[in-house]
Amino acid sequence: ASGSAAASKQAVRITGEMDAKLAGRIVRRWQTIKAEALGGQYKSDVLDEILDGAMLDQWKQRAQDVKSAGWFWEYNLVGLSVDSVIVSKGSNHALIEARLQESAQLYHRGQSSHTDAFRSTYSVRYEMHRDDAKSAWKIVGGAVLKDDNKAASSQRQVSKQS
Repeated sequence: ASGSAAASKQAVRITGEMDAKLAGRIVRRWQTIKAEALGGQYKSDVLDEILDGAMLDQWKQRAQDVKSAGWFWEYNLVGLSVDSVIVSKGSNHALIEARLQESAQLYHRGQSSHTDAFRSTYSVRYEMHRDDAKSAWKIVGGAVLKDDNKAASSQRQVSKQS
Protein backbone atom coordinates (compact mmCIF):
# COMPACT_ATOMS: atom_id res chain seq x y z
CA ALA A 1 0.00 0.00 0.00
CA SER A 2 2.81 2.42 0.80
CA GLY A 3 4.40 1.73 -2.62
CA SER A 4 1.24 2.77 -4.43
CA ALA A 5 0.95 5.90 -2.28
CA ALA A 6 4.53 6.85 -3.16
CA ALA A 7 3.89 6.20 -6.85
CA SER A 8 0.80 8.42 -6.84
CA LYS A 9 2.88 11.30 -5.43
CA GLN A 10 5.40 11.22 -8.28
CA ALA A 11 5.09 14.03 -10.80
CA VAL A 12 3.78 13.03 -14.20
CA ARG A 13 5.82 14.72 -16.92
CA ILE A 14 4.09 14.81 -20.29
CA THR A 15 6.67 15.05 -23.06
CA GLY A 16 6.76 14.32 -26.78
CA GLU A 17 5.73 15.89 -30.05
CA MET A 18 2.43 17.74 -29.77
CA ASP A 19 -0.54 16.17 -31.53
CA ALA A 20 -4.21 15.63 -30.67
CA LYS A 21 -3.48 12.52 -28.59
CA LEU A 22 -0.82 14.28 -26.49
CA ALA A 23 -3.03 17.37 -26.15
CA GLY A 24 -5.81 15.16 -24.80
CA ARG A 25 -3.44 13.62 -22.25
CA ILE A 26 -2.37 17.09 -21.08
CA VAL A 27 -5.93 18.39 -20.77
CA ARG A 28 -7.01 15.25 -18.89
CA ARG A 29 -4.02 15.62 -16.56
CA TRP A 30 -4.91 19.28 -15.99
CA GLN A 31 -8.48 18.34 -15.08
CA THR A 32 -7.18 15.72 -12.62
CA ILE A 33 -4.78 18.21 -11.04
CA LYS A 34 -7.49 20.89 -10.87
CA ALA A 35 -9.71 18.41 -9.01
CA GLU A 36 -6.87 17.63 -6.58
CA ALA A 37 -6.01 21.30 -5.97
CA LEU A 38 -9.62 22.39 -5.38
CA GLY A 39 -10.70 19.14 -3.73
CA GLY A 40 -10.96 18.20 -0.08
CA GLN A 41 -7.25 17.36 0.22
CA TYR A 42 -6.23 20.84 -1.11
CA LYS A 43 -3.25 19.47 -3.06
CA SER A 44 -2.27 22.79 -4.63
CA ASP A 45 1.40 21.73 -4.65
CA VAL A 46 0.68 19.62 -7.75
CA LEU A 47 -0.40 22.61 -9.86
CA ASP A 48 3.16 23.26 -11.02
CA GLU A 49 3.27 19.80 -12.64
CA ILE A 50 1.02 21.04 -15.45
CA LEU A 51 0.78 24.86 -15.15
CA ASP A 52 3.34 27.63 -15.51
CA GLY A 53 3.53 31.41 -15.46
CA ALA A 54 0.44 33.53 -14.84
CA MET A 55 -1.85 30.50 -15.14
CA LEU A 56 0.02 28.80 -12.28
CA ASP A 57 -0.17 31.93 -10.12
CA GLN A 58 -3.91 32.33 -10.83
CA TRP A 59 -4.77 28.74 -9.89
CA LYS A 60 -2.57 28.71 -6.79
CA GLN A 61 -4.47 31.78 -5.58
CA ARG A 62 -7.79 30.17 -6.48
CA ALA A 63 -6.89 27.03 -4.53
CA GLN A 64 -5.85 29.12 -1.53
CA ASP A 65 -9.11 31.09 -1.67
CA VAL A 66 -11.18 27.89 -1.76
CA LYS A 67 -9.26 26.44 1.18
CA SER A 68 -9.49 29.68 3.20
CA ALA A 69 -13.26 29.78 2.68
CA GLY A 70 -13.62 26.20 3.95
CA TRP A 71 -14.92 25.00 0.59
CA PHE A 72 -13.87 22.27 -1.74
CA TRP A 73 -15.04 21.07 -5.12
CA GLU A 74 -15.52 17.51 -6.29
CA TYR A 75 -14.90 17.59 -10.06
CA ASN A 76 -15.51 14.79 -12.54
CA LEU A 77 -14.43 14.98 -16.16
CA VAL A 78 -17.30 13.41 -18.08
CA GLY A 79 -16.09 13.94 -21.64
CA LEU A 80 -13.25 15.47 -23.65
CA SER A 81 -12.64 15.99 -27.34
CA VAL A 82 -9.67 17.85 -28.81
CA ASP A 83 -10.93 20.02 -31.65
CA SER A 84 -7.67 21.54 -32.89
CA VAL A 85 -3.95 21.63 -32.25
CA ILE A 86 -1.75 24.37 -33.67
CA VAL A 87 2.00 24.04 -33.07
CA SER A 88 4.30 26.98 -33.73
CA LYS A 89 7.55 28.68 -32.71
CA GLY A 90 9.96 25.81 -33.24
CA SER A 91 7.45 23.20 -32.05
CA ASN A 92 7.70 24.37 -28.41
CA HIS A 93 4.46 26.37 -28.33
CA ALA A 94 0.96 25.09 -29.04
CA LEU A 95 -2.64 26.29 -28.99
CA ILE A 96 -5.20 23.62 -28.18
CA GLU A 97 -8.94 23.94 -28.54
CA ALA A 98 -11.03 21.33 -26.80
CA ARG A 99 -14.58 20.64 -25.70
CA LEU A 100 -15.04 19.46 -22.14
CA GLN A 101 -17.98 18.15 -20.19
CA GLU A 102 -17.62 18.09 -16.44
CA SER A 103 -19.72 17.82 -13.35
CA ALA A 104 -18.93 19.32 -9.98
CA GLN A 105 -20.30 19.52 -6.48
CA LEU A 106 -19.38 22.24 -4.00
CA TYR A 107 -18.85 21.35 -0.36
CA HIS A 108 -18.66 23.84 2.50
CA ARG A 109 -16.99 22.58 5.64
CA GLY A 110 -17.58 19.01 4.44
CA GLN A 111 -21.31 19.47 3.73
CA SER A 112 -22.67 19.14 0.21
CA SER A 113 -24.36 22.18 -1.27
CA HIS A 114 -26.99 20.94 -3.71
CA THR A 115 -27.52 24.46 -5.03
CA ASP A 116 -23.88 24.63 -6.13
CA ALA A 117 -23.70 21.52 -8.25
CA PHE A 118 -23.49 21.54 -12.01
CA ARG A 119 -22.86 19.58 -15.17
CA SER A 120 -21.36 21.79 -17.84
CA THR A 121 -20.19 21.50 -21.42
CA TYR A 122 -17.81 24.17 -22.66
CA SER A 123 -15.14 24.87 -25.26
CA VAL A 124 -11.75 26.06 -24.11
CA ARG A 125 -8.47 27.22 -25.60
CA TYR A 126 -5.20 26.39 -23.85
CA GLU A 127 -1.82 27.86 -24.63
CA MET A 128 0.99 25.41 -23.90
CA HIS A 129 4.75 25.59 -23.99
CA ARG A 130 7.86 23.60 -23.20
CA ASP A 131 11.37 24.91 -22.68
CA ASP A 132 12.96 22.50 -25.15
CA ALA A 133 12.18 19.25 -26.95
CA LYS A 134 13.06 17.17 -23.86
CA SER A 135 11.03 19.10 -21.30
CA ALA A 136 7.42 18.61 -20.25
CA TRP A 137 4.56 20.53 -21.82
CA LYS A 138 2.85 22.99 -19.46
CA ILE A 139 -0.28 25.10 -19.78
CA VAL A 140 0.52 28.83 -19.58
CA GLY A 141 -2.87 30.27 -20.53
CA GLY A 142 -6.49 29.28 -20.87
CA ALA A 143 -9.83 30.78 -21.75
CA VAL A 144 -13.39 29.50 -21.99
CA LEU A 145 -14.53 30.15 -25.57
CA LYS A 146 -18.13 28.97 -25.26
CA ASP A 147 -20.14 27.72 -22.31
CA ASP A 148 -23.25 25.80 -23.32
CA ASN A 149 -24.81 26.53 -19.93
CA LYS A 150 -25.44 30.29 -20.15
CA ALA A 151 -27.34 30.48 -16.85
CA ALA A 152 -24.21 29.66 -14.86
CA SER A 153 -23.79 31.13 -11.42
CA SER A 154 -20.90 33.51 -10.87
CA GLN A 155 -19.20 31.04 -8.51
CA ARG A 156 -19.26 28.34 -11.16
CA GLN A 157 -17.78 30.77 -13.69
CA VAL A 158 -14.93 31.63 -11.34
CA SER A 159 -14.25 28.06 -10.29
CA LYS A 160 -14.04 26.48 -13.74
CA GLN A 161 -12.82 29.25 -16.03
CA SER A 162 -10.37 26.85 -17.57
